[in-house]
Amino acid sequence: MVINLASKAFINAPEQFYDRARREHPVAPARIGPFKLMALWRFEDCQALLKHPGISRNRGTALGKAPTDLPFALPLPKRLKPLVKSMITEDDPNHRRLRNLVRGQFTPQAINTLRGALEHHAQRLLAETREGEPFEVQSALSLPLSTHAIATMLGVDDAVMPELKRALNTVSSGFSLWRIGALLFRDLPKSAAFLEGVIAAKRQHPGADLLSGLLMPTEGEAPLSDEEALAMTFLLLIAGFETTTHLVSNGTHALIHHPKALAALREDPNLWPEAIDEILRLYGPIHSTKPNFAAEPITLRGVTISRGTPIMPMLGCANRDPDAFEAPEEFRIHRPHRHHLAFGYGPHYCLGAHLAKLEAEVALRALFQRYPRLALSEAYGPPQRATLPGWSRYQALWVDAGAP
Repeated sequence: MVINLASKAFINAPEQFYDRARREHPVAPARIGPFKLMALWRFEDCQALLKHPGISRNRGTALGKAPTDLPFALPLPKRLKPLVKSMITEDDPNHRRLRNLVRGQFTPQAINTLRGALEHHAQRLLAETREGEPFEVQSALSLPLSTHAIATMLGVDDAVMPELKRALNTVSSGFSLWRIGALLFRDLPKSAAFLEGVIAAKRQHPGADLLSGLLMPTEGEAPLSDEEALAMTFLLLIAGFETTTHLVSNGTHALIHHPKALAALREDPNLWPEAIDEILRLYGPIHSTKPNFAAEPITLRGVTISRGTPIMPMLGCANRDPDAFEAPEEFRIHRPHRHHLAFGYGPHYCLGAHLAKLEAEVALRALFQRYPRLALSEAYGPPQRATLPGWSRYQALWVDAGAP
């Protein structure tokens, strides 16, 4: 069974493939359209691979050659190369250097200082919705809240953020060869020009924000080059927009379908952090990592993966593995262990995990407190999943706001 991770059948219902893949083909070839790779479907194997010393995040490095720009052999305009040379595709020691530059800004203590401002902004956004009228969760709540959070951290005014979001529309809307072309030759050049202007302004007039701190590192640290600053800023913006926006809408959909969990949260609001972790495990928006590459032959479950082969741990499947979680298909807030892989594992564990959890908690808590009888809008039909391999997310999520 060679699963096409970009097929409509898989995108629309990946859960229907997971059990068989885990049992019968735990380490097996898969593809994304024409691109071939090896997929891992079990929790134990995904976790082992993500900390394996014989993997690389860069295809060229894995083959003992110069680092490459993209995981697959696609042409990339020279102007855009800095955008894809982020710490996500770097190996140590440079990965560690770049990660250490921003680590302090993403600790639980640092992130929690944003709670009050995010709660205030969420209430303002929901005040613009009306009881008895449908609204779309992403555009009304999760996207502007995520925008506000990352704009605050980068010291960028909210007013200029829609310009960047429009430039990134191709990424948000799905996956096709036409969209890849539009992304590479139209949208991303606009994004690069926008970010270069932001970075230049920060170098001239730094403030008390994350971007200024990156551009003016502490004594003894090597400063970011212009290319590294562009790559890091782009990465932070993408992570801030995409992941949290869809975590909130996925969480909204999940809680509407789990009224007992909602009742438990109303009775004890201290359970919200546990609920967010369970949403991440069972309904998280990211179902696979970026491609990893075998820098040496790697054998898993009797299958030898040759050097240079792209490998994708399927996190969405691993998080439903019965060998790792009791009754994995059940939505349980009171799970004794919260060891899911929604944010990855090992050296590339997501730095923004605490920020994503905080934003999701603030947004969902405010939404269901204001509208305890929230329901999916019948007028707009069942929500459709966006065609983007490695993700599980909705194109839009329309809800009916019942009376508070």
